[in-house]
Amino acid sequence: MEYLYSEILEAIGELRTHNSIREIHGNERIDLLENIQALFVKGNPRVWWESLRYAPVLMDDDGSSSQYLKVAQFLPQNQTYYFIADLSRFHIFEGVLRDIIEIIGNCSFFEYYIVDKELSTLLCETDHGAIYMSKREGV
Repeated sequence: MEYLYSEILEAIGELRTHNSIREIHGNERIDLLENIQALFVKGNPRVWWESLRYAPVLMDDDGSSSQYLKVAQFLPQNQTYYFIADLSRFHIFEGVLRDIIEIIGNCSFFEYYIVDKELSTLLCETDHGAIYMSKREGV
């Protein structure tokens, strides 16, 4: 098992409400990732944020190691989202934003995407510490 994935699982286990996060596996994972990629990404780029279908808005780019804390400024904390960890493969989880933020904060840096349940908004933090938001038009 890769190190960053192990860190994520450990961070989930340390949450007070660790049952509020679930990992999505199997066909459900594959279908959801394909759907999100088809809706938000043009082609099959190395990293999604390089080729977002809807013009991304730069929300913050100070590059600090605590960028993940700023995510709560851009999305409601008490809503449930898909949390996609971009490791050697995509791992997808479902959970409340405040818990997702806590998980990110307890792990080494990795690129990630957060997508709302309606699949209308994608937020990501890049390897340069920039936070982008992309919203589907007409949704």
